Amino acid sequence: MKPADARALDALDDRITLTAAISTDFDPLTVLGADSLLDDHRVDVIDGLAAVCDEVEVAGSGYRHWSMRTQARQHVLQTMATRPDFTTLLDAIDVPPNDLFARYLRDGLRGADLDALIPPEGAPTPPGVAVDLDCLLRAVRFLEAVPGVGAETGHLERRVRRQIALTEAHNALQAVIPKRLVGREREYAALLEYRTSVLATARDWVPSFVLVGPGGVGKSALVSTFVSDQRREPGASPLIYLDFDRATLIDATPLDLTFEFTRQLGLAESALDQMLAEFRQRSRSLLGGRENLNIDIGGGTSSAALRDLAALLAGWPRRTAAVTIVLDTFEEVAIRGVTPVRDVLQWVAELRNTVQLQQIHLVVCGRAVIPDAPHLPPDEVAAMFNVQREWPLEDLVTDKAVELLTVLGVEPGLAIRFPPVFGGNPLVLKLIHRFVTTNDPDEVDQLLEDGEKARRDAPSGEVGLRFVYERILSRINKPRVRALAYPGVVLRRVTPELILNVLVPTCPVPLDVTTPLDAQEAFTELAEHVWLVTRVGPDTVVHRADVRRLLVPGLEHSTEIDTKAIHRAAAKYYAARPASVASDVAEIEEIYHRGFLNDIPEDMTEPQADDVARRLGGDLEYWPVPARATVKSLAGRHDQLTEEEVASLKASQQRLTRGARLEKRLASSDVDSAAYEEAQLELLDTGAAIPDSRWALLFDRGDFEFMTESSRVLSAFDRYFAADRSSTLSSPSSSPTHEHPWYIALAISMVARGERPLFSDAALDRLDSSWGEVPRYGAALAALAGDIPAHTRIIGRVRGEIPPRLDLARVDDIVVCQAAASRDHSDDPATAFRTSSCDQFRLSHIGAIATGAGDRALADRVAEKTDQYATRRPNTNELNHFRATLARAYLNLGGANELRAAPTTLSFLYGAIRTILAPLDRTSFLDIVRGLEQRSVFWPVDLTADALEPTLRTTLTPNDLTALIETADRCGLIVDLIDAAASKTNTRLSLQLASGIRRIEGLLFPFAKPRAELPSMK
Repeated sequence: MKPADARALDALDDRITLTAAISTDFDPLTVLGADSLLDDHRVDVIDGLAAVCDEVEVAGSGYRHWSMRTQARQHVLQTMATRPDFTTLLDAIDVPPNDLFARYLRDGLRGADLDALIPPEGAPTPPGVAVDLDCLLRAVRFLEAVPGVGAETGHLERRVRRQIALTEAHNALQAVIPKRLVGREREYAALLEYRTSVLATARDWVPSFVLVGPGGVGKSALVSTFVSDQRREPGASPLIYLDFDRATLIDATPLDLTFEFTRQLGLAESALDQMLAEFRQRSRSLLGGRENLNIDIGGGTSSAALRDLAALLAGWPRRTAAVTIVLDTFEEVAIRGVTPVRDVLQWVAELRNTVQLQQIHLVVCGRAVIPDAPHLPPDEVAAMFNVQREWPLEDLVTDKAVELLTVLGVEPGLAIRFPPVFGGNPLVLKLIHRFVTTNDPDEVDQLLEDGEKARRDAPSGEVGLRFVYERILSRINKPRVRALAYPGVVLRRVTPELILNVLVPTCPVPLDVTTPLDAQEAFTELAEHVWLVTRVGPDTVVHRADVRRLLVPGLEHSTEIDTKAIHRAAAKYYAARPASVASDVAEIEEIYHRGFLNDIPEDMTEPQADDVARRLGGDLEYWPVPARATVKSLAGRHDQLTEEEVASLKASQQRLTRGARLEKRLASSDVDSAAYEEAQLELLDTGAAIPDSRWALLFDRGDFEFMTESSRVLSAFDRYFAADRSSTLSSPSSSPTHEHPWYIALAISMVARGERPLFSDAALDRLDSSWGEVPRYGAALAALAGDIPAHTRIIGRVRGEIPPRLDLARVDDIVVCQAAASRDHSDDPATAFRTSSCDQFRLSHIGAIATGAGDRALADRVAEKTDQYATRRPNTNELNHFRATLARAYLNLGGANELRAAPTTLSFLYGAIRTILAPLDRTSFLDIVRGLEQRSVFWPVDLTADALEPTLRTTLTPNDLTALIETADRCGLIVDLIDAAASKTNTRLSLQLASGIRRIEGLLFPFAKPRAELPSMK
């Protein structure tokens, strides 16, 4: 807040100032006095208050009220709270009864116990007590800054936050829990039996209870009721509910799942809540602010987080009890292929093994949970689920279907007549209830009669739903409304204007609509059928999504109804952007109808396609295969395409999608799936250049000779440094050392062929016209590959533009600068480097780096920890606490030579190292760990061979390998790791890596402290 504004506030009348500071909003005419607003001597006072307030709309008021801004509120409360008459001033303030924020804030300032507003853990809110938790939290935050009050509110804020989280979790379940679960007693009992059983822990994958069934059969109703009931049981063991229909979980990484698991575990166990919140904050800080892009960048942090969690829960009394994890709507994961499914199930297995939660019970629920994996044997895919029990959920039996109808409110005598005709799908029965409550008895009788005449054999699932909808539609008395509903259901929204301009010209049944007045009457008749449409505006209804999505597929294949004509007319109508339709609505509706015509704009950009996919949601899946595949591909949602959809794409889009999937599979270290995508890419190869996504896979498996063929290299670099890229971007990417140019340069370094041309003259010319990080990246690549002429030319340009001081926010920034400076023995470029996080460097060298930078305090702190760890090995929890402090440590490194004495982690090499470690058996893996652990004081005790041996799985997972590689790297032992692996595998790749990594380390950090001088265990 500006000093002048503060002075103006201090000059105001105390009552006015305090009223404004406490109230959510206030009426300026009432608080200031309507008459005084015209007094000349009060203008400055009024202007002073207006300067720190915003105008806000208030329901029921003919003019705007004022709301004081946060900084002004804090200033007023902090200033006035120290006055001896503060309580008297508070008592004089009138607080409107509906302004709960003001009431809580005033009571807290008076010293009232706001803690009493929150019921004890597990207890319901007392009758007649209305507590607005959001208002209470906001008030508590203001109280924290008030002298003499804030010290008392820390615990209260945690309680309020916890109560808000508990309420949100409860409400999320209540949204899908039925009034009473009917007809699922056997399934419920089976779930309960599984939850309380003792499971075997010897196998690699966690035993699971798989619940599958068609849409509408009641899967989510069953599991959500089960979760809610079990959570309310006194002394119940934790039950974690992960619904993959939630946007935050659809693309969740293993680390994201760990965070959500600990959040829900903290809600279940209040004693763990604060500790687990601190754990999440600490683990996030170790990502260094980077996106958790792949296993190389995030895998080490993910593995370390699980070991950290294991240390935190070591003393938890209920660690050996059952912990149930429910994975609901799992078809959202399965549809994206085997890699995401493997990642989730592997995370559950690692949670069991690493955190030592041996009795994890896993419930997997969805329409279909087994992913399509054409490159894997079905048994191998099924093995990941380690199914303990599979329960296909089917329609309710007749008597239970009757019971459900009765519970919903259908008269028992009538309820008994429906299931024999329409089956026992719960969603069908809910629809019948909706029809019964909105229609006359004669209509209901006619529906039953029609159903009996046209009865199908045991309709179930989506087929049964479509059957019921069609029967109900046929019972609409008025032919005009019936025609509006069918085929009019292909429209997502209906207005009188749409009826007149779209449906009348295209409907096969005459609608008897010729004027706008006729259209308005027809619209009003349609709007009365609330089971079919929902009114969203005076002249707008939308078809219920469940109705439309079940009827549209049949309509699209109908030989009697020309739905294409309706779509063309609707697309043309919306393309004209009618004044009566908001432009954004017209835009998405035009695209919706064009999709059914396979008419996707060729110039659609990725953001536009992603917006279309997001706004259409489930409707996208009802488009023809080529249309929906095109939009998904253009939107970058490559994981969501089925094999049929990929095959429908143009060859160029197939290459794009296959390449993106290859990259995603490799990012999860699913080498088999990545190789499958690579094979499909090769089938598409028509002499085109190697797709960018293939280079990392080629490097990881050691195809260095193939990668270094000059024409391939020059072609790839020309594409990467194209004019439209280098002239518009100041940064190559967020992770340049994980992009394909870096892997190409690394491959050239691995084969040690001396100087190699990396850039064509055209690419160098384009680099000359670029700026920022792009030329630095180019210089780093040239140095890495030994292209000395290119490096000399680029570094000359870099030297002229690099600032006197350069902040290095990411590990990649450091490595690129180290590489760029590596072919010059002078301290060039002449700039000073600094970083805001010392956790970017290897733990083994932090002390030497701090000493070299002249930071005595940091060097002493590191030396103290080193001595401590040398006598008592730390666990991952202790190391992560230490690393979290390093992540907040700012350091001026000095010039280029000092920078090149500061080794970082080399995560871009982890994939290749995993390749040589993957064939190791369990015994060899443990032997390597035993050899390494004594060479560094920073090797965590929970990653020693003795600690790993009881829980290490027979088959080593990518995370097992990444944890070993990342730990060795942070301990300065990555070369030792490669040597140890080479001695056991003796493959060409292991030998190439052993020599190649030495060259890379010598290039990047030649002035680092020698390996022999690093601290080891005493």
